[in-house]
Amino acid sequence: MSERDHLEEYFQLCKRIYEQMERDGTWPWKTDSTKIKDVIDSENSSDDL
Repeated sequence: MSERDHLEEYFQLCKRIYEQMERDGTWPWKTDSTKIKDVIDSENSSDDL
């Protein structure tokens, strides 16, 4: 199996895990929004690390 095939197999496994966690509500992070009003300007954020 080529390196590309290994990476594709790994990606598909990760995708299945993510989709299962989304379905059963165990995904620990909120789904990202693509709406411009939801984008945070990191330069003016008070949540700097």
